[in-house]
Amino acid sequence: MLTGPTILAIKLFRPRTKILISSSGLPRDSRIRRYLWSFIYDRADGYVVAAPGVAQMVSEISGISASDISVLWEAVLDDEMTELSNEPPTHRWLVDGDVPVVVGLGRLTRQKDFGTLIRAFAKVRASTPARLVIFGEGEDRDSLVDEISKLGLEEDADLPGFIANPYSHLRKCDVYVLSSIWESSNHSLTEAQGLGVPSVTTDCPSGQREIAMDGETALVVPVRDADAMADAIGQLINDRSLAERISTNALNNSGRFRPESVAREWELKINAVINDSIL
Repeated sequence: MLTGPTILAIKLFRPRTKILISSSGLPRDSRIRRYLWSFIYDRADGYVVAAPGVAQMVSEISGISASDISVLWEAVLDDEMTELSNEPPTHRWLVDGDVPVVVGLGRLTRQKDFGTLIRAFAKVRASTPARLVIFGEGEDRDSLVDEISKLGLEEDADLPGFIANPYSHLRKCDVYVLSSIWESSNHSLTEAQGLGVPSVTTDCPSGQREIAMDGETALVVPVRDADAMADAIGQLINDRSLAERISTNALNNSGRFRPESVAREWELKINAVINDSIL
């Protein structure tokens, strides 16, 4: 990874050297960063980000046009994940399989907004037999446990903590939900799609709607909207034809997240930069 001063030095002393800048996470905006990036990005020959929203933020901070920034998805899906998904799950509700199970996955933090997921699940549970399992640990555990208790969900919602193999549990669940307030390019949503799991995602910055292909491979709901999230979860539990369509679409379009596809896109981009063409 090259630092800003290194990029400037290379361009000063080796002006013919091609530089391709890559950004994966959502950058923090600041006056200093805007000042530095306006110099650094202006001297690069190409730009790659991992999600559309990252492209927009990089554009705003650096002054580079978003149309000059390429979005290349991360290589999230591989054969090892598929093998791990075939192992038997350990959580009793996913072993039993007698009641539909909704799964959330990630650190128990404000960003993931599992409180909205719990409230949405309570609305689903009021009319539909279902269970909720949220895998992960974090500083919001106590408040989430309190929310489960306040809503009377102790028998139907569980926070089992960190799990070494989430893939075997994702494959067996009925609905996966990404409830985040913001993300870059979320791996768990991509992994659920690679396993053909019917999914719901919030329309959070910065690339979840694009991963969901505007509702074709996952249902998309507004951020922090428990009613809309409950409706989407209920649809996937109760409408099996919809769930199967979402699952099939997700599997059919998951190749874009595999290493061979991502490597091919990177090769095309690198060659374009070398040959001074636009891609």
